[in-house]
Amino acid sequence: MMKVVHIGCGAVGLVTAQHCIKSDRIDEYVLADIATQKAEELVKRLKAEGKVTVKKVDASDKKALNKLIKGADLVINGTIPEFNANIMHASAANGANYLDFAMGDELDQFTLDKEFRDAGVGALISIGEDPGITDAMAVSAAKQLDEVDKILVRDGDNALVEGYDYVALFSPDTLIDEVLCKPAIWRNGKIERGEPFSAEEEYDFPAPIGKLKVYLCDHEEPVLMPKYIRTKYCDFKIALDPEFVRITKMLHKLGLTSNKEIDVKGKKVRPRDVVTHFMPKPADLAGKVKGYGCVLVEAIGKKGDKSKRVKMWTVMSHDDAFKLSGMHATGYLVGTPGAVAAIMWAEGKIKETGVFPPEKLDTDEFLNRLPKYGITVGKSVEDI
Repeated sequence: MMKVVHIGCGAVGLVTAQHCIKSDRIDEYVLADIATQKAEELVKRLKAEGKVTVKKVDASDKKALNKLIKGADLVINGTIPEFNANIMHASAANGANYLDFAMGDELDQFTLDKEFRDAGVGALISIGEDPGITDAMAVSAAKQLDEVDKILVRDGDNALVEGYDYVALFSPDTLIDEVLCKPAIWRNGKIERGEPFSAEEEYDFPAPIGKLKVYLCDHEEPVLMPKYIRTKYCDFKIALDPEFVRITKMLHKLGLTSNKEIDVKGKKVRPRDVVTHFMPKPADLAGKVKGYGCVLVEAIGKKGDKSKRVKMWTVMSHDDAFKLSGMHATGYLVGTPGAVAAIMWAEGKIKETGVFPPEKLDTDEFLNRLPKYGITVGKSVEDI
């Protein structure tokens, strides 16, 4: 018997949930969010009322989280990183394993390693698309080389959403954070920080995407990958529409991306909350997104006396993802790996305790499971 408590039912969480609900390895599933409509609609569509309970919870309410999580075997955190600490503490306190999709800057999650080890449970962090699939691909690509000099992670999407000029296909708050923070770069044994929207270049993604402008972006991979793969250099770049870049820079100059409360006519507001309020919710864009999404990893180094480049990638169309799940490719590619890991846990394939990233999984088994869900992984090896 396995009971899962799943908190956060946005674009990513809804994908994770439907895979897990369909799995016969999971016996009981609790879907919780501060807004329950999407969760209720999913349960009704899957006719899963006997297996799934929908509950309302505020992830900032520690007492409510403890009550919700009591008796769970696994907690899936599909919220934003702001709530990682609350949900992790509640999971460890209740002896529940834990997984999430992003680290954020609010908490060094590895500082909770002892808390989870003492409880005899594990916390798998950053198990989405990127990070997540990218980390597993980096481990696999590195195995093809004797020495790794560079790991380059690239995220490209040529999506079009008719009627919108400023959108995010995952948490708008998280995306704004990532593009405006000083991006992490691993170089010669230490983390350096670049400038937002810097190191612009055209990167040629696999067909049918082709060349897109990419920029350095603050992300988990340059922090996580070098802990487990010996390399001299690692960076992460994301493709951003020039209009998105222009608007974000303007909002930032006006102070509208700030998370600090200000007083407006006697009301306390966070400027960024106002911006994201007027952006469409990622889950509401399902069926409206056209184009393709891709994540790709390059491992560059030596095999014997030859210099090699190993590439691994996955490409998915937003239309195909919608047919599979009722969600766009971004939500599908981030949400599915969490479900794969949850099912691996239910099968006893994950036994790690403490806090650990995707690099600590059996990455070959993890990648080999993805095609079952319509996610194919490509690979090429070339001399350079």
